[in-house]
Amino acid sequence: MRRHLAAAVGFTILAVVWSYPLALHLSTHLAGAGLGDNALFVWNFWWMRTALASGADFFHTTYLFAPVGADLTLHTHTALPAFAGATVLRALPVVAALNLTILAALSLNGFCAYLLAWRSTRDRGAAMIAGLIFGCSPYLAAHLNGHFNLTTAWTIPLFALALADAVKGSVKGAVLCGVILGVTAYIDYYYVVYEVALAACSRSRPGTGRSHWARPIRIRVG
Repeated sequence: MRRHLAAAVGFTILAVVWSYPLALHLSTHLAGAGLGDNALFVWNFWWMRTALASGADFFHTTYLFAPVGADLTLHTHTALPAFAGATVLRALPVVAALNLTILAALSLNGFCAYLLAWRSTRDRGAAMIAGLIFGCSPYLAAHLNGHFNLTTAWTIPLFALALADAVKGSVKGAVLCGVILGVTAYIDYYYVVYEVALAACSRSRPGTGRSHWARPIRIRVG
């Protein structure tokens, strides 16, 4: 991974520049045009800290819909980033912890796409362009306004990277795929569906051990 260290640093700097001026207001501001869905993720981070401190179940809260409470299993809970905010980043204010996980996700989006492209092309320039296109896509820019769960898209290219080994019979690759699926489930359920669909569309070429995407089926209408 040493050869990719410069790329990792570059995508970290890009995340800070791309989300500017968020890095200058980590403890006081949220990404987005105003208060909206972005405030939900502050609550997620607060509730994770509260749940861990009190021994409560993070996936059920009595702070909503009292007195019966609310189940958070299908809530946009972002449990993994919130857990990082309550443990690794526990010394920071809740808003600062949230913003740092957002910046980390933006960095990983470009870097993981870069690694996937590097594996396919072995061309550093092409891989950097791929990382830029994926990491700075309009899709991610739009969701940076408040849907922070969907800005954590790095698990998809990382899953594809592990899948390339798994379809060739690599046990390590298969285990990594399972781990990444599990990690994704604690960030956003939508991306789990995409990763499962990606796995279903990928198979190994008989006799070569090389993976490729399944060819689309042409259907004639009329």
